[in-house]
Amino acid sequence: MPRVLQMLSSARAGRPCVLRFQEEEKQGEDVAVMDYSDVSDFWFDWEKLERAEAQARSRSAPPRRSQPASWQASRQEAQEAQAREAVRREREAKAAQAKREAAKAEERKGKEIEEASVDAGPRRKRRSRRESGRGRELTDSSESEELTQAESFLAYLERKPPMRPRCDVGSAWDFPLAKSEKRELLLQHIAHGEQMAEEHATEAAAELVRARREERRSRQSFESAKAALTRMRKKGRRRSLGPFT
Repeated sequence: MPRVLQMLSSARAGRPCVLRFQEEEKQGEDVAVMDYSDVSDFWFDWEKLERAEAQARSRSAPPRRSQPASWQASRQEAQEAQAREAVRREREAKAAQAKREAAKAEERKGKEIEEASVDAGPRRKRRSRRESGRGRELTDSSESEELTQAESFLAYLERKPPMRPRCDVGSAWDFPLAKSEKRELLLQHIAHGEQMAEEHATEAAAELVRARREERRSRQSFESAKAALTRMRKKGRRRSLGPFT
């Protein structure tokens, strides 16, 4: 399988146009640089760039509706939104009512259990109806505050304009690039990664050769040291036995 760098070079050889991103020979980090030779290009002029993008969007935009049709459509959308809001509020009110009824039933059940139970120790002080009513009022007010906050937040979300990027040309980079330029940068990045992988593989092979050579040298030095020790032992043994051996 051919490498991406070879594919890039062969593709550039068959294409006479000058790409905006070119590779330079003498550079520190081997990064791709931009070619500013085309002065008529609207790369630098933001107004020209936005004008060109607006023209491209207007070409691809759907045909505009007539005024009465758009007014009727907007009115119908507003009515549908109001109906959805009414249904949502009714559903939330029913859910809050069911929650309150469940809380009341739970409280009533707790009171019945407390009245039915007989403690051997001193009886607990029972809450008066005024205190329990005040706590229920606080709970209802907090629930209503939460509901109003949620409704206001949903209304804000409906009023808020949709979030769109400033440049509608793609999401790969924040800076506006054409598809060919994005492809070019991506291929250059892949080729740079392949080159780095080859360099690392070459360095690893050289390190392996160096380690094997060092191991061979250390083994030879160990063998020579062992032979020298053996010779010294033999010489010492002969000297210790004397001249009659």
